[in-house]
Amino acid sequence: MHSSLSPHLHKECTEIIKAFEQCHQDYPIGKFLGQCNRLKDQLTKCFAAESKERRRINREKGTAAQKKFNEHYKKYLEDEDVQ
Repeated sequence: MHSSLSPHLHKECTEIIKAFEQCHQDYPIGKFLGQCNRLKDQLTKCFAAESKERRRINREKGTAAQKKFNEHYKKYLEDEDVQ
């Protein structure tokens, strides 16, 4: 099962989503018999690539936030030692 096919959620996969939906409209019975499987495979790969990129970005943000927190915490501990 794939995720939501809303184009605003998948900017990189918009063309494949449109082609997949068009295939389902063009082949209402064929979609159950594998007519659109090639497009579904492409869609799955595109969603996986989007997910991988999203994870990379989130990991970078998390690493930066953790570094910032550690710097502030270290400064806080140093200030506590002085007082």
